[in-house]
Amino acid sequence: MVNKMPEINERTVHYLSYYIDKEYAEHLEGSMAVLPKVEYVRDSIRELNLNIRIVSTAGAKKGIGSFLKNNKQVTDQESHIYFSSYGAKTKIGRLFSRMWVKAQLVLYLIKNVKKEDSILIYHSLQYIWPIRIFKMIKNNKIIFQVEEIYSDAYKKFSKYKKKEMNFLSNGDSYICINENVQDIITGGKPSTVLYGDYRIPPLSPKQIIYRKKIKAVYAGVIEPTRIAAETAVNAARYLNENYLIHIAGFGKDEDINSLKKLIEQINLELGYIGVIYDGAFQGEVFREYLQDKDIGLNCHSYSDEDLISAEVTFPSKILVYLTSGLKVISPRINCLENSDLENFIEFYEGFDAEDLAKVIFSTSAKITNQDSIFSQIELLDKNFKMQLSDIM
Repeated sequence: MVNKMPEINERTVHYLSYYIDKEYAEHLEGSMAVLPKVEYVRDSIRELNLNIRIVSTAGAKKGIGSFLKNNKQVTDQESHIYFSSYGAKTKIGRLFSRMWVKAQLVLYLIKNVKKEDSILIYHSLQYIWPIRIFKMIKNNKIIFQVEEIYSDAYKKFSKYKKKEMNFLSNGDSYICINENVQDIITGGKPSTVLYGDYRIPPLSPKQIIYRKKIKAVYAGVIEPTRIAAETAVNAARYLNENYLIHIAGFGKDEDINSLKKLIEQINLELGYIGVIYDGAFQGEVFREYLQDKDIGLNCHSYSDEDLISAEVTFPSKILVYLTSGLKVISPRINCLENSDLENFIEFYEGFDAEDLAKVIFSTSAKITNQDSIFSQIELLDKNFKMQLSDIM
């Protein structure tokens, strides 16, 4: 007897985010960190045999000129839409472009979201008024994917606390970045927790490679507020020639150039190459890049006043490191200590580069049970997909 493939449900999930296909990466402004999470959720929805349309609100990069509206049919089950925008060089021009994208989003939702469809929103404050207008006209199910609470995570958004909470209260169900966020926003409504991308690439588990140097990598944003990349670079001062710190990050040109100067200075002081900036990577290229690394560093710094921002997020790099077979080091923050991945993270106290270096030394000598890590991640993947079916 031949087993038939389950029929694809006629219902469509309209997934609002700042997702960018690779072919548009040079033209549209977006966050590299969004891509793996959106792709994982997209794949999970497809496994539920639902149609999915990724509705990207990414706008044209500054100075790029016009980007025309684009529809892309990926498979019979999946399609993408990009709205027209203009990469203006002036603030007023960029504001007009953002407003035009929002207006197109409202028109799209009103015209294309059918009665049985649902809307999945990768939470952003930019969606507040488009969704408010849409809800005046239609009453479709709304699922929020909340990666962070902006009014808690960033001082500049603290004045929007009430507005953000009111916006999130429109949700019928939620995908939350951690248990803290789940407690804050769901109000007992259906929800699930998703720490990150649970896909384990075929290159894992890692093979043991015998070499002279132990390689630790910081992969992520380079910026002067949380100084994660700077902390990783400064840790090289307290290591020795057996260790090499790699930086794979993205950020503003001025911040990257400043970091490169610091790397050059430290290498000169050490008298050997202790730190390397490798550039920015994504997708399969990034996964391959991680394969010869030993330790993944999550080393953002927080003041006592800013610690609340660490409680309403979950560093996406933690899952990327673990699923690539790396040992993971992080400062001791509650969102990690209280997670189901706590036992697979080596913590250091405070946010100092010297403390980080000490844990790099001790972690490099430990043997990791990779099978145990992958089993836990596979369990998280299975549980998430079961709960996703319930909240959809």
